[in-house]
Amino acid sequence: MKKIIPFLGLVSLCSSCEEVVDLDLKDYEKKLVIDANIFVGEENHNAVKLYYSAPFYSNSYEFINTATVVISSEDGSETYDFPYQGHGKYTHDTFTPTMGKNYQLSVTVNGETYTATSQYWTLEDNIQVTITPNQGIMEEDYEIKFSYQDDVVTEDYYFHELNFDYSVVDDQFSNGQMMNKYFFIAPEDTDTWVKFAATKISKNYYDYLNKLFQSSANLGNPFASPIGRINGNIRALNPTTEAPLGYFHIAKRKIEDFRISDRL
Repeated sequence: MKKIIPFLGLVSLCSSCEEVVDLDLKDYEKKLVIDANIFVGEENHNAVKLYYSAPFYSNSYEFINTATVVISSEDGSETYDFPYQGHGKYTHDTFTPTMGKNYQLSVTVNGETYTATSQYWTLEDNIQVTITPNQGIMEEDYEIKFSYQDDVVTEDYYFHELNFDYSVVDDQFSNGQMMNKYFFIAPEDTDTWVKFAATKISKNYYDYLNKLFQSSANLGNPFASPIGRINGNIRALNPTTEAPLGYFHIAKRKIEDFRISDRL
């Protein structure tokens, strides 16, 4: 059985119309956030985002537009400058890292420089899609199974997205076997589009996402900064400067995106 950690939101707080409830929240302290989770080739995720964390009830962020952002290979053969594009995003249109190489992120903000290192990850296998009718509890639904082969030699960790449902999984109980993810749909809903994306990730990023998914208060955005501090892999060059929130990780996802009726 695979170990899967689902994305969790906060349980809502409510009161009667007659009662006023004062929440005892800690004093807010603004923190630097460097969101450098990069999925290469994907428009919405091929960027480094810089902003300051917001108070609990705020629905907007203070974007940082004066930073210097560079990603370079550790062997010095590749360097990519990420210019500012607006809304806190720094991008490079032709960022083409080499699979398996290590890359270093360097971000300079207000005279402070922050760095982190990531390998470039992906799945070795392609995603296989199997659609089977007459499944589910009532044996009336279509079962859509997404599968890929795990490597028997290594200890592996994966990140999944299935129609905006995010999870991480390891191969502790599936080493060398097929890794499977399931989606069920009623026959009358087969015009639905389904998207499954997967990539291999590092053990440290798996641990980070595990904690983040369980603590994030921003339902639907698994990469948002949490209320409490969760340490990522980005550090300040100055040892007396506090590390920012966020993580640096580079991956290339395999994606299956289709309307179910087109595969029947």
